[in-house]
Amino acid sequence: MKKFAHKISPDEDKSLNNWANESGEDAQYIEEMTRLWQQTTQPTDVSVFNSQKAWSKVLSKTSAPEAKVVEMSFVRWTLAAACMAGVIAVGYLLFDSISGNNNTTIIVKTRQNEKRKISLPDSSKVWLNENSELSYTEEFLKDSIRRVTLKGEAFFEVTHNPQRPFLVEGNGLVTRVLGTSFNLKYTEAQRNLVVVAGKVRFSYFEKTAVKSSIVIEAGHQTELHNGKFVVGEEIDKNKLAWHTGVLEFQNQSLDYVVQNLTSLYNTSIDLKAMDIKDIKYTGLIDHLPIEVALETICFPLDLQWKKTSTGYLITNN
Repeated sequence: MKKFAHKISPDEDKSLNNWANESGEDAQYIEEMTRLWQQTTQPTDVSVFNSQKAWSKVLSKTSAPEAKVVEMSFVRWTLAAACMAGVIAVGYLLFDSISGNNNTTIIVKTRQNEKRKISLPDSSKVWLNENSELSYTEEFLKDSIRRVTLKGEAFFEVTHNPQRPFLVEGNGLVTRVLGTSFNLKYTEAQRNLVVVAGKVRFSYFEKTAVKSSIVIEAGHQTELHNGKFVVGEEIDKNKLAWHTGVLEFQNQSLDYVVQNLTSLYNTSIDLKAMDIKDIKYTGLIDHLPIEVALETICFPLDLQWKKTSTGYLITNN
């Protein structure tokens, strides 16, 4: 093109001629292109193109009514395309929702020393203990089974619905109820169930196989040990203290008392009292600050408590 437009430099022209002389086919090709160029061009400078002038020329050949018709046709086509795109988009969203592809998972988490109350779509209530997680999908109310996943500990008050069982899954365990209240702890260290009202089926799975299953009624509890459930005769209400805020002791060892205080207040409490095994305590801790609770326990037992850098210490006077 530069050669035909007379823009080629002497060195470039020399290189082109040398290249053409090396092959007869290349030389013949250049001759044919030169002849075609001469037949189809006018003696003008092809390197210059005035786009504005060309566009003005096009407009001058287009009448005003015709231009208006073209413009309106374009607008109508654009609006039609936009409407069609909207219909397609809405149709896709409806299909996506119906087909279940838009099944979002809702996750609720708690941090250290944080507790939360959750209302599920079926009006069931869940109290989530610290460092725990509860999740369920937006299809919760549409599925034939109300299904949630738990990591950690939670207290449930499940709305009764015989047609749609309520399942709590997590850590190889499945708890199935129709409507009741119970406490679940799904952690690596502890996996236990306390049933306050109603009846609950507690099952342990390995992969997809049921290894152990048990039905627990109100007023009883169970815990998983070595793949088997161990049933307690009566509820230890102190296991629910994180939820109720109440600890009740009936002539129980000081060691047991301190274990429950540590769990409720989530702080370290060390015992350095003599004859600990012989010390028993009876009393009620009902929504008390930790230091008031310690004084309530230590005073009648003639013990002393103090705050340390890591928590609290109980000793003899």
